[in-house]
Amino acid sequence: MTLDIVKDAVRLLTGTTVAMVISLAVSPLLTRLFTPIDFGIYSYILAFRTMFSALISLRLEVIIPVVKGYTSALILGQCVLILGAALAFGLLLLFWIFHDVTHTLFPQMVGLSQAIYYLPFLLFAYAAYTTARALALREKLYREIGRAQIARAAMSAALWLGLGFLLR
Repeated sequence: MTLDIVKDAVRLLTGTTVAMVISLAVSPLLTRLFTPIDFGIYSYILAFRTMFSALISLRLEVIIPVVKGYTSALILGQCVLILGAALAFGLLLLFWIFHDVTHTLFPQMVGLSQAIYYLPFLLFAYAAYTTARALALREKLYREIGRAQIARAAMSAALWLGLGFLLR
């Protein structure tokens, strides 16, 4: 029993560590690819994503591992995704309606008013990821969770590196 817990913890720790190494390895490349303005926009988008990530699903995905019954957990997961999609769409509408306000709030970063439209999509992707992670945690799929963390870090690095090359 104790050995299984240690194995599961090592699997999660390995996935988290490799994901952090990927993110750390990409950071110097991003600073070379992005201009200071672009890097500032990137930082703002990540900061906004971090602030709003708890709100996009109202943190309902943390209940999934403790819900009795697999069907109930799936239904709750679907509700979290529907809620996340609705809130992301609402946020997208708010950005569209108040487009001029972003110019006023961030006059030094003109590109932020266009980049802010990616935020709802990033938030929904985050809600989907955390919901899938909670369902995998419920089923004790620790190896898959570790692999998913590595894949998420690699895909995020590829996305930002790709954007960096496109913006050059």
